Amino acid sequence: MRLPPASLRLKLTLGYALVFILASVLGATLIYLVASSTLTHSLDVTLEETAAVALGNIAHEDGALRFTSSRSVRQDLALELLNAQGQVTARAGERAPMPAGLPSPGFQTVQDWRVYTVPLPEGGWLRVMRPTDLLNGLLETLAKVLILAALLMIGLSCLGGYLLADRALKPVDQVARAAASIARRGAYRERVPVAPGGDELT
Repeated sequence: MRLPPASLRLKLTLGYALVFILASVLGATLIYLVASSTLTHSLDVTLEETAAVALGNIAHEDGALRFTSSRSVRQDLALELLNAQGQVTARAGERAPMPAGLPSPGFQTVQDWRVYTVPLPEGGWLRVMRPTDLLNGLLETLAKVLILAALLMIGLSCLGGYLLADRALKPVDQVARAAASIARRGAYRERVPVAPGGDELT
């Protein structure tokens, strides 16, 4: 069964709405990506500062690296010292689930933890970790807000698209009605009245 062709008003409405929808989705995506990058960078800065402080609180005891007794760790942080073989020799703060083996220097995300690993000059590694539950919670809330805002914008864009299409086609409708009336009455000397305005349709 062949569907009837869509009206010009419907096509213009869909065209306007599509432009607004794409702009809304693109804007929401950019906001989310920027917020995610900013929050992750803030978390990374905290880990770097913690690592800088921890590096001054490392001592050798019985040939192994240990944290000094004066080292206090925030509740939401976890610190580990690893030897050259990747084995944990000291731990402070929470216990984070980390895979065995040699760590990779720099930042990485392991399960629900953000990890910053620093190689030590004397060999071994310092690993500073913080859970990402707060970060994930903020991003999840932001995503919900952006989705609701995008849905609202889509609804408004459809309404705005219809209003724009209706306004653009009003002169055409007037001409069509006047021409139909002239043809129906046979008054061919009559002319279509000039619509007010100075745009391309008048």
